[in-house]
Amino acid sequence: MMAGAHRRWWLVALFAWVVFILLAISVTADGALVRFDQMLAATLSLSVAPSLLWLLSWFTHLGDRNFLIIIAAVMTAGLLWRQAWRLAWMCVVVTAGGGLLNMLMKHVFQRVRPEHLHGYVQEHGWSFPSGHASGTMAVYGFACYLAICLLPARWHRRCLLGAVLLISAIGISRVLLQVHYLSDVLAGFALSLAWLSMCLAVMGRWIHRQAH
Repeated sequence: MMAGAHRRWWLVALFAWVVFILLAISVTADGALVRFDQMLAATLSLSVAPSLLWLLSWFTHLGDRNFLIIIAAVMTAGLLWRQAWRLAWMCVVVTAGGGLLNMLMKHVFQRVRPEHLHGYVQEHGWSFPSGHASGTMAVYGFACYLAICLLPARWHRRCLLGAVLLISAIGISRVLLQVHYLSDVLAGFALSLAWLSMCLAVMGRWIHRQAH
């Protein structure tokens, strides 16, 4: 059963890497995907209501780097307090490693952000892949995995659904706020999903023994 779970994680990682690589190639080639990104950003800049932008400017903070660092630190501290040493170490590897990987990819591709002049939120730095999308996938994704490890089975679907909705909503907020192109967000999700899946595939049995 565990071997089957490991294989599934490797398959998820492979799929996510393929998606990320295809997005990266498309963005680098400056082709149809880039034109679609630019068209969508221009359309949103003219059509998104100020009231929605104001609401999104608050909601998107759930994916801010500093906020995610606090969540990751609290998770790690809680696991250490429970003496779940392996899960605590895994939390550090997934969250910190995912953040470093995203920063590396930003400097590799150096894509300029879409123009956002509405004033509700200002972002600087490179655009591809989205740090918010990548960070939320790593932190909330691992939090979901942790909940599934530690909570009774009746909570598993609720945790998974909640994580999917939260991660997706934060990614969508970045596009609607026009601080990222759609491909930036998709690439951020794919990059961290690949990293998270690889970590779980490599260390899943180790974590499973500690959690049970």
